[in-house]
Amino acid sequence: MAYGYLTRSFSSTPTNADKFTVSFWIKYAHTKDAQIVASNTSTAGNGSWIEIRSDGKIGFIEYTGSVVWNFETEKTFLDTSSWYHIVIAGDSTQSSDSDKMKFYANGQQLTFSTTTYAATNTDFRWNKQMDSGTPQGHQIGRIASDGSNFVGYLAHMHNIDGTQYAASDFGQTDSTTGIWKPKLNPSVTYGTNGWFLKFENSGAMGTDSSGNSNTFTLTGDVNQSVTTPSNDFCVLNFNECYNTQKKDVLHHGNT
Repeated sequence: MAYGYLTRSFSSTPTNADKFTVSFWIKYAHTKDAQIVASNTSTAGNGSWIEIRSDGKIGFIEYTGSVVWNFETEKTFLDTSSWYHIVIAGDSTQSSDSDKMKFYANGQQLTFSTTTYAATNTDFRWNKQMDSGTPQGHQIGRIASDGSNFVGYLAHMHNIDGTQYAASDFGQTDSTTGIWKPKLNPSVTYGTNGWFLKFENSGAMGTDSSGNSNTFTLTGDVNQSVTTPSNDFCVLNFNECYNTQKKDVLHHGNT
């Protein structure tokens, strides 16, 4: 099966490569296979990427010939029926390693089972060009060097260049239901290579709503869905499908 993805090339110098934040709402269509949510890598395999690892944990890794940064959550995320709000926020200027990288899920800060920290003030490559190779820029749903494509739903995806934000900058607890919900127009500064994808225009899924005009190009099978974090619809359960190729049988978000 051919999977879809979005890409955006860039050549601009980042606002501040020491700091970044990525916030997104995600609903898995399947588990058990490693999947790339977003990346900035070259075909040589250097760069940064956010992934769902094969054990259901969320990871962020940066590799430039060897591992520079690497983080994996203790918590696993295996529910294919629910939306999760994930925030990954780095600031290499912090003197304490524990403050250099923070992960959040539905507003709660997560602990790590794996950590590899670079030295203080080491640039992140997330919003920065790679040393060599192509492509140069962000990809959503895949990585340049292999085929670990993401299969599922994404909503309200923010990329911040130059600031480490907390989950509370992008979400809040509903006072009536007690459920964590998105802030539809958060008060954040995106920076030069930042962007905000709402995925609200079915004819232009890569439209940037940050004001930066950092629009993405769509390739392959990417479809808009009516299911959202605030209006979730029932789907088939991937874990109840016994076909050995179930990730190909259950596609389009298990609908």
